[in-house]
Amino acid sequence: MNEALDLTKIREKITTLDQQLLSLFAERRALTLNVAKSKAHLIRPVRDQQREQELLIRLITQGKLLGLDAHYVTSVFQTIIEDSVLNQQAYLQTLANPNMQEPTVSVAFLGDKGSYSYLASHRYFSRRAEKIIESGCQSFAEIMQQVESGSVSRCPKAHVSGHGEAETRGNVCSNKRQSEAAVAEQDWSRRKQ
Repeated sequence: MNEALDLTKIREKITTLDQQLLSLFAERRALTLNVAKSKAHLIRPVRDQQREQELLIRLITQGKLLGLDAHYVTSVFQTIIEDSVLNQQAYLQTLANPNMQEPTVSVAFLGDKGSYSYLASHRYFSRRAEKIIESGCQSFAEIMQQVESGSVSRCPKAHVSGHGEAETRGNVCSNKRQSEAAVAEQDWSRRKQ
């Protein structure tokens, strides 16, 4: 009977800690909007790879002192950093497209549903729109054709890193077809290199 009481108390404490973590996550996320505002004002990129590396190294070192596994700390904070980046990109998207009223987006990606491009585009746009109209394309030329024709309003920049992981390089295209074509063309040029 005492074991059951102890288990209950332990679970209650875990629940309390979980609530505290959620509050801290929300507070951290709110601060990322201030970071995005600052970056927009200073015209700095959303992603700062050096800062992210330094942050992870410091957190891993601190985690080890607390008895936490480096992989665990890295996994948790990479997720937090990715959320921060996506949150900042969402804010900047609203600045770039102030007239966007309906949270719907049409997206062209390379391959079929389940491909790396699909997963990257879905991950990137799922937090920016309630409805995603997806268009799987079999070539970059087909993606460009869809963008130029206005069939799609977004063209995510996603590529597969050398380690076989999908890496999102989200990009906001304006509602003007010429800008969309220019973004797709830049993406196309980078992929050809």
